Amino acid sequence: MSQKKTSLSPVYKLNGNGHFVIENYNQSKPFSNFFPGIAGIWGIPMWVFYVNRGQCIAGFGIESKDKAIMEFQPANKSYRMASLQGFRTFIKVTSGAKTVYWEPFQNHLEGTHFKKAQALSMSPHDLTIREINEDLRLTAEVNYFTLPDESYAALVRRVTIRNNSSKKYGIEMIDGLPVIMPYGLTDWASKHMSRTVEAWVKVRNLKRKAPYYQMNVEINDKPEVKHIKEGNFFFSFDPQAKDGALLDPIVETSSIFGAANDFSAPARYRAGDFQYPKQQQTSNRTPSAMSYARFKLAARSEKQIVSLFGYAHDEGERCILDKGDK
Repeated sequence: MSQKKTSLSPVYKLNGNGHFVIENYNQSKPFSNFFPGIAGIWGIPMWVFYVNRGQCIAGFGIESKDKAIMEFQPANKSYRMASLQGFRTFIKVTSGAKTVYWEPFQNHLEGTHFKKAQALSMSPHDLTIREINEDLRLTAEVNYFTLPDESYAALVRRVTIRNNSSKKYGIEMIDGLPVIMPYGLTDWASKHMSRTVEAWVKVRNLKRKAPYYQMNVEINDKPEVKHIKEGNFFFSFDPQAKDGALLDPIVETSSIFGAANDFSAPARYRAGDFQYPKQQQTSNRTPSAMSYARFKLAARSEKQIVSLFGYAHDEGERCILDKGDK
């Protein structure tokens, strides 16, 4: 199997659906944009900032930067950070006795030196990225859109892995955000005293596979203590699964990256046979929001994983957090 890195010039075009497409977008001139902050009459609007690097999403949340779910950075910093601190997908592809590591939508990291084609497609309401790995004969596709007309705000992320070959593959995948903001952490505190405020971080609801991220109390210099009910959440599921069970979430960053604190590589995941952590640290650290899945991928078939990253008024919001009981 050849592993030759390709470096192609970007191509700009409109497709038949009126979507603006950039082929080889990681090599194109950088640009930034926002999703429309529209959620219908009854929904909660969400701002989503994206750039044409990595997996594109560079920040999102509700109301303002002080209620970010993924920390907002200005465009010039987002161009530098989106590839490492934005959404990531780590895949081990097994065929027979051979296992190959692949990280799609990147160009200069471990697991990216394949013959491949990348494309970014934008419409007024969503964004799709696609990588065709010609060496492995696999395609990874991610589609993003915001959820309208619900009592909670959410960014929906649909990841599809497609087998274009005549082989059967075993797939082991970790997907999601290396860093997620707990609700109650303001933009100023995140940028100026992020280590100190980790002492107030708490992740709840992990056993039900729908982690709920929040600060225990409001961080201020007032004598009264005000507890926080609101929170940010994340969960993933296989839409084709009959039982509707949620995927296993990973909220402890070091369980994946080990000593690679710069997120340049999932060092612990790559070290050997990865085992889903039976226990995870759920407080006093900046958490992650990543899901773990293993599945077989037959020839000419595909598997889709859907994840929601959002905001809820409280931990008991029945419409979303009861999914773990099904």
